[in-house]
Amino acid sequence: MMAAEETDSIVNAGGTWQPKSLVRPIPFGEWRRKIAAELLKGVDGPKRDTINKVIDKFLNYHAENCIKLMSNWFQQGFSVLSLCENCSSTLMWSYYSDSHKGFVIEYDFSKLDYNDLRRRLCFPVFYTRKLRDATRYMSRTDMSDYNNLFGKFMCLIKMDEWAYEKEWRIVHALGQAHANAELPMPSPSAIILGSRVKPKNEEMMRELCRARAIPLKRMVQQPGSFDLKVADVSL
Repeated sequence: MMAAEETDSIVNAGGTWQPKSLVRPIPFGEWRRKIAAELLKGVDGPKRDTINKVIDKFLNYHAENCIKLMSNWFQQGFSVLSLCENCSSTLMWSYYSDSHKGFVIEYDFSKLDYNDLRRRLCFPVFYTRKLRDATRYMSRTDMSDYNNLFGKFMCLIKMDEWAYEKEWRIVHALGQAHANAELPMPSPSAIILGSRVKPKNEEMMRELCRARAIPLKRMVQQPGSFDLKVADVSL
């Protein structure tokens, strides 16, 4: 380990301090076996095996608990806004819009400036059958090619059974203190009503869109089909 004085001298001279790569790092399992063998030298075979099993059980429990704590800490530092590119999904309207009685806010991110963070931080979700393990990112000894975007990547992983959602997410790594901060959104390009919207709610939306000059649309079920189509609503 580099002494604090040496680190300070590098920084004060205008240099950038880089941690040294570990030389012949000892894997956890090998380290545990060496320590246990040293401590249990005078213990006979059956007792030694029993003690080793107890140690393994305790360390596994400790490791699992550390993973849960780290995962919770990690998640609490990210702010995620879920969006969807498909407004015609019957399942989406059923699940997220009170069985077609709610509404959707439509945004056109293509009209935002390229440097706008709401556009630059918006990514498609990756649908997969396999969970991603962050261990290989966190345990690297050589940090020269470390990519700190792996956290955002982990926020974009979802089971492939949800692929019909065609979800996009805006991911902000804000830290726990600001993870729930509001994200100002651009003006809606339209409001889309569900196919079973109640008349009083439709009238309320007409007034709101008329006052704010926002186009109003509505989902219409096609005759003889479950398919939904977007139709304009006159204000």
